[in-house]
Amino acid sequence: MKKVIDVFFVKVLLIVSLFTLITEDKNISFFVNSRVGATVNSCFFSIHLKIDSSFPFKNITGSSGVPTSVYYGDWILLTAYSIANVNQSPRINIYDKQEILYPIDFPEYVCVGPPLSTNLSNFIPRLVIYKNRIPEDMFSIAATSDTTEFSISQASSSFIFFESTLVLGTRTKLFFVRIKYSDLAASSVYLSLASGDLYRSLIVATPFVSLSGKETQLVSFTDHNSTNSFLVNILDPSGEAQIFAICNLLSTNYTGFIHPVYGNPNNATYIGYKSFNNPSTLVISASVVSVGIGKPTLLKTLLYNTPTHAIGGADNIKTYYKEGSGALTFSSFITKTFDSYVVGDEVRYDPFSDYPFGFSDGNYNNITFTKSFFLPTYYPQAIIIFGTTRKDSMAFAPSSDKIAPSVNKLEYIQLSNGKLLTRLNATIGPSGFKEFTISNAMISYTLFSKDLVFNNPLYAIYEKMLPPSRFTLMLKLMNNVRTSITLPSDNPFIPKAKSILFQDLTSFSFDLNNVDLSNNGVWNIVSLNVTNADITQIIPFKLICSDLLATQYKTNEMEWDYLSWDVDKKLYTCNFFMPARMFTGYVHYIINIEGQDVGPSTLSSLFANASLYVSSSDADEMAPIVGSITTLRGELLPNNTQTIGWRFTILDPLNGLESGNLTINSDVDYLGYQFTFGPCDSVDPYKGVYDFNITIDLNICKTQIFSIKELTLRDTSGHFSNSTPSYRSSYYVTNPFINHPDLSLFNIPISCQNLGDNEGPLIFNFKTYLNTIDVTSKNRTMQVYFETSDINGISIRHNPYIYIEDLSLKPTGFKATRVKGYTNTWVSYNTTIEIPYNFALTEKKFGISIYGVADKLMNIKGMSFDQLKNQSGNSIINVKTDDQDVIITNVQRVGTKIFIYGHNFGLDPNMISIKIIVPNTIVTYNRPDFIEFSSIYILIKQFVQLDEFTIQIDKNENNGIKSDSYYFTPPSSKVNQPVYCTGFPPDNEVDPYGQPTDQPITSPPTQKCPKGCGESNNYGYCNNGACFCFYPHSGIDCSSTIVNTTITTPNTTDPTVIVNTIDQQKFESVLSVVALRELKTDSSQIKLYDFVPGNWILISSASNDIYKRYEYVYMLESTNITSIVQIFSQSYNVTFGNQVINIQPSTVKFTFNITSYQFESSLNTLQLVLMASFKSSSSLGSTCSLTDFIDDSSSEYLRIQIQDRSLYGRFIKYAIVEGRETLITNTLLKDYKQSISKPDESQSYIGLNIPYYKNNVQLDPDFSVLIENKSANDHENSICTIKQNKLTGAQIAGIVIGGVVFLVIISAALIFFFSRKGSSPLAIKLKKVISN
Repeated sequence: MKKVIDVFFVKVLLIVSLFTLITEDKNISFFVNSRVGATVNSCFFSIHLKIDSSFPFKNITGSSGVPTSVYYGDWILLTAYSIANVNQSPRINIYDKQEILYPIDFPEYVCVGPPLSTNLSNFIPRLVIYKNRIPEDMFSIAATSDTTEFSISQASSSFIFFESTLVLGTRTKLFFVRIKYSDLAASSVYLSLASGDLYRSLIVATPFVSLSGKETQLVSFTDHNSTNSFLVNILDPSGEAQIFAICNLLSTNYTGFIHPVYGNPNNATYIGYKSFNNPSTLVISASVVSVGIGKPTLLKTLLYNTPTHAIGGADNIKTYYKEGSGALTFSSFITKTFDSYVVGDEVRYDPFSDYPFGFSDGNYNNITFTKSFFLPTYYPQAIIIFGTTRKDSMAFAPSSDKIAPSVNKLEYIQLSNGKLLTRLNATIGPSGFKEFTISNAMISYTLFSKDLVFNNPLYAIYEKMLPPSRFTLMLKLMNNVRTSITLPSDNPFIPKAKSILFQDLTSFSFDLNNVDLSNNGVWNIVSLNVTNADITQIIPFKLICSDLLATQYKTNEMEWDYLSWDVDKKLYTCNFFMPARMFTGYVHYIINIEGQDVGPSTLSSLFANASLYVSSSDADEMAPIVGSITTLRGELLPNNTQTIGWRFTILDPLNGLESGNLTINSDVDYLGYQFTFGPCDSVDPYKGVYDFNITIDLNICKTQIFSIKELTLRDTSGHFSNSTPSYRSSYYVTNPFINHPDLSLFNIPISCQNLGDNEGPLIFNFKTYLNTIDVTSKNRTMQVYFETSDINGISIRHNPYIYIEDLSLKPTGFKATRVKGYTNTWVSYNTTIEIPYNFALTEKKFGISIYGVADKLMNIKGMSFDQLKNQSGNSIINVKTDDQDVIITNVQRVGTKIFIYGHNFGLDPNMISIKIIVPNTIVTYNRPDFIEFSSIYILIKQFVQLDEFTIQIDKNENNGIKSDSYYFTPPSSKVNQPVYCTGFPPDNEVDPYGQPTDQPITSPPTQKCPKGCGESNNYGYCNNGACFCFYPHSGIDCSSTIVNTTITTPNTTDPTVIVNTIDQQKFESVLSVVALRELKTDSSQIKLYDFVPGNWILISSASNDIYKRYEYVYMLESTNITSIVQIFSQSYNVTFGNQVINIQPSTVKFTFNITSYQFESSLNTLQLVLMASFKSSSSLGSTCSLTDFIDDSSSEYLRIQIQDRSLYGRFIKYAIVEGRETLITNTLLKDYKQSISKPDESQSYIGLNIPYYKNNVQLDPDFSVLIENKSANDHENSICTIKQNKLTGAQIAGIVIGGVVFLVIISAALIFFFSRKGSSPLAIKLKKVISN
């Protein structure tokens, strides 16, 4: 029996065996293909099949359209099309690779027509015209019908033109409307609704009113051609005229961009913008018209050429390649119009935005761009193209990959944080994963190799948080030889992100529909509801209240707001802010429904309260602009310096300036001088006067012309102006120099003596100290050291940057840290950089480049990683992924929800436990408590509501438990306004460490290290006053040696560690934390908390190849102390604050975290007391011991030595207090309790003194057992044993002789004393004896 289909869309799931080779899932939809009146002639079927991938599929025949096939997991997804006559079913033929035919009929689907109806179940016949801020955007209305088959067309020509239709779902259509200038009357729009042979007329009301007797008048028109804009002032007695700018582009009329910025509907100033067109010019005719009922009034016609920008700007190319190096370098001389460069099939646009990356020699007038890149292991061609405007190519031999990538599974998971978790399971061949792109014509999101969360030989899984999907998207997977697979986004078997449907909408409204914004901004709420609401759904929404937001929307950079489910109201709601002084009328908002961004006109055709009207007696939507500019030039001072400057008057008459940024540069200095300022830098925020001054040292400079490079301004309502907008897409934004068409009038030339130096500084002594780094480790930090010098001085203002580079052309940069003690002509930099997680996975290596060094004559210098690799350090770092540490990167709390972000949480929530540690409480969360879970994100609900807590994640793996912890402190509830006062930079050379000296370059100042760290013996090297020792050397001066024959035993009940040596000489050391004390300013104790060993709680333990880790917590009524003990078996770099500390094998490291503490006085300090003991466990005969506390430049050291063995403790001179480095002191407590000082045993107490704090503090000491090169008995202050043995004859003789000599000396001294003048013969003889 046939099944008669009487609905528009049908979805069935059917499992059928076809010769046991094919398994089918079917998803079939159809629409009426042709109809005469009420009679259906044929239907067009879309047939989607899912068959087992083992089936040897070849092709499909019988399809009425081009069939497609794609592999997805264990399936082949087939799409075919079929036309069937009325009362017939569709049919297709599938062939396998042996040309065997598999005919497939679908008898359960029969071509019949849906019932006809002209009833629109949801439609309000009106067109709402709002203040549209999106250039070239169209208005639209929506209609939902009772039937699946209906159409709407424009019945007669009108000023309003219905241009296109979009079908959504089964019963909803969007109709897009343009405002098209013509002599036609602007009145109601007549439409024709058709359903089969049923027709109905519709009249759509428009907002146009009669302007008879109240005609609008053009008061003024100003063309600001240099800033691609124009201003018009219009009088409108009615206050209800609609003002449009209608443009003609290539014979196509469209609505241009014009909107009101000042005034009110009766007297308003409008700003209009001209489109960029790159690189050719188009002629635009723009008509400014006033529209009411009747013929539109032409107010002004503007004819202009679209502004263009020159691109290119590079000459010659030089290529450098050393056979077998794996890297290639090219250099080009470039000009100021330098636009892009290319490597392979990758292009980097606007390279000046990456400055100083790549800029290697010369100055802004004569500059060279240099770039190194790795030759890829896998590439689709045996030749690679590279260069700027001038390009070169090189043949090489990349590896091949014949395995096509395949998508196994794709998931979209809507998260409570407003993001869409995208999870891809893919199989990739040996070339590896390049990217997975989710895109359409407007937006593009990409998963890269760095998003890898799981990998095995069969498949890999990638996860990334993306903004919620707003469009139907194209899905494309690509490997590194550029073989790709595209998934059809309309295939029903491909997962899609959730979206609400128009036909399911039941309500849409604002709490406030008519808002007065004349004086203040207002908070409002938007709400909607749908049938069968999914409470996990979120809906993108944004009030477009400024040109900046409109631009960010077009460039996909806008931060959306989201409607989410309100459990009390049983609605989707979103709070949003409406800034003060928006222009009167319907405002622009965007909401995404059914994959479409729609605005007020669309929703207003469905719901009565969907329009949002505002009023302002005197609006201000104009961004801040510059009124007057005056150049300043001071007198030439006796030291041959001169101050130049610019005085701006900045206008924002109603909202007032909030902030500004100005850059002044010159024709030889691209970087220039940056000024950040705000209203407190002037008396008047509405008409403020601001001075920007630069002091030039004419003793050493280069002749140049200073000019205004860029100015950005923002007012208190968020209106933004920018003097240098992007030209790669339409960027409609006010230029603050709209009243100054020629900024060259304000250039200031400077004449200097020609010193004949056109060479940039030297970059030398480059070091990185390691060859390999694990990019899945918690510790991904490394040190980069280099020095610069120039005979004419180093420009401190030009701070160099360190860049790490993989195959991507997007540079990752770190500002280099200058070392204290530099001179005018020599500067050293020692910088700690953190390598991003999963960085450089494709080639398993990355390069380190340095750019941005400059001398005082503005000659720049940079070196690519290929150029640096010949220096002493390694500029190419290998990458490994062995550690796979659990890492918490951020924790956020919203209400009772805790959002945890990080890496390597895994894919199995059963393996994860989470602890929240608060005073007197530890709360553990396991899988049932996880609201949302992924490898990069976990959401839990906080059981105990406290402001501060430590959160810890433990992951159970085969080789132990991996853990990480994060201390959470809530952000300040106080809204801090930006402080811009004193934001101006000082004179041209900023020196936070005091003035540099003029020592010659041949003797740069250095902070000396003890004994030079044994560098001549390769024991270590001196790094800014501190020794960095190479294993097994250790100690303050690297002269000691690590004892690696130790057994280290941590206590399971408290953070006490016992270290025993197991060589011939046996020693034992005990390390523990014993007390916490509060001290007054005179160091007297007012509170003491002794730590009872049994009260510590061991909350976790873990181990890996590098260290064992134990974490304990001690809960006091006033605070919590967390003690983390790490016992290292390998050398490891640990970052504490901004310092990288090298930890040697056999080292015991403590980390203490102390939460908030209630001090009795803010003048008091807190002291954490540690105990360290060291004793000999074997008979050593005559024995000496020594205890001392040594002060070094960055740390203090405890040394307890017995004979040639020592317990060595390092105490850094700073703590991490409130997240910042804070200086502390460390004290050897000689009078604390019962310190022990014996020849074979010593026990000491050390106090770590913490200044007053509010929230948290972290401390980081470590201990090692060393072999010293000097025995304890060789030190004067050592304590030694005294043996009670009989004296030998030689010893007795020695004593007797010594006694006789002593008596003789005493006698002589007495004689000399009584011979007062020393002139007696005996005295003279004694003098001779003594002198001899």
